[in-house]
Amino acid sequence: MYQQLRKYDVDDQATTELTEVRTLEDASRQDLHELLLPNTEFDEQAHLSNDESRYTNMNIERYAILGPLATYILIFLLSGVLVFVPDISPSKLLDLALFMLGTAGAGSSFLGTAVLIFAGRFPPRIGVNSFLSGQVMGGFLVSLGGFLNEAVEDPMRFWTATCTNNFNTSISDLENMFFEKVVSHLEDEESLQALESPLECPHFEVDFATFSYFFIGLLTTVVAMAGYMILYSNRGSYTFEEETEMPLLETNEPSVVLSELSSEDSDSDSAAEMGGRTMEGKPSVSNSVIGALEVVRKPGIATFLSLFVTLTIFPAWMTKLKSVSMCESDTRIHNDLFVPMLLVLQNGCDLLGRLCGRWIKQDKIANLPSKLVRAAVARCFLLGLFLFCEAKGSAPHALVVHQDWYPVLLVIILGFSNGLIVSLSFMHVGSVSKTPSMKQTTSTLMLLALSLGLITGSVVAFPYSRLGLGHW
Repeated sequence: MYQQLRKYDVDDQATTELTEVRTLEDASRQDLHELLLPNTEFDEQAHLSNDESRYTNMNIERYAILGPLATYILIFLLSGVLVFVPDISPSKLLDLALFMLGTAGAGSSFLGTAVLIFAGRFPPRIGVNSFLSGQVMGGFLVSLGGFLNEAVEDPMRFWTATCTNNFNTSISDLENMFFEKVVSHLEDEESLQALESPLECPHFEVDFATFSYFFIGLLTTVVAMAGYMILYSNRGSYTFEEETEMPLLETNEPSVVLSELSSEDSDSDSAAEMGGRTMEGKPSVSNSVIGALEVVRKPGIATFLSLFVTLTIFPAWMTKLKSVSMCESDTRIHNDLFVPMLLVLQNGCDLLGRLCGRWIKQDKIANLPSKLVRAAVARCFLLGLFLFCEAKGSAPHALVVHQDWYPVLLVIILGFSNGLIVSLSFMHVGSVSKTPSMKQTTSTLMLLALSLGLITGSVVAFPYSRLGLGHW
């Protein structure tokens, strides 16, 4: 009996201890709940605040996109109306043209940044690549329209204006077929009158080709505005990547939670102090400008150099090139259609390069930013190679490649490499920038590099063309 009583005492003691343990566990859980509850409420408030900030930013972007597009519509509409105004003063027309160009340029700075940030909400190969491809698509369609417009024009205008300047002295250099064409054309009374009075101002005529150009631009802008409104109205059906600043840790140990959170904050602070880079050398998503500059540095340099070389050659120098068979062959592609063909080829290869960038897996390429910079530097050799092309009005010299395939090959390389480098640079920055604030900063910096490349290339194009013509 004593043993049974002893057993009961042990059982009662074990039960009491188990009850105390359970009570302590319940208290610990309650304390843990009270400890984590304020953080949870804070996270919920922060999440709501982030949502409000996100939609506020989207509203700002909407105005930054729709405002310039509406301005473009007004500019195209006014330009189209001016085509039908015959009595406008040339000085007033020039003032209006400069005003509209300045307004469009100012609007493009806001539009470009806003559209690039909006495109960043999608994967880079869909959003950023489509943004860049759409830019050059406009140039390709315009150059193609110019080629077709030139193709339907009377080719004798080119023959008489270009190949008959020294008609009395260079007749032996012309093909017999071409000579017969020129003579038969000169026998026409209207052509003779035009040649006899070259300084007479032409009568006013409505140029429907010019009106069509502005009208097509107007329609394109309206379609772009409608497309954006469709995407904006369905903004809840897609999301964009955001990196969680404070990851959710599923654990029942308060010490583990607090240590992980403090470790995460410490890592974030150390990354920010290191200029936006982690210990592994990968760009972080720090909102600091220093971190954004570190992300954009090499892709921005590659973009600047690529566009600088392209704008130095295209279109100023490229429009001065000529076929080695000009005025010696009756084929139009060697005469009046040679330069329009080069322009179409340049824009088409540029578009092809940007589209190809969509299918390149950047994560498979090690040190991609450095390779982009090296490729952009290598393109600088094109500046020297283009000087060996045949050009109109150039001083006679022996250092010229007398082959039509030479400028065609250079144009293909120039266009394709430009599209590929610019596309990969922008896509790389878009894939590295995760948070909306980081996307906004890096997008602005990349567009700044793009604009600087365009401006400096356009300025250097003037002395470069004089150097190519031998008039330095």
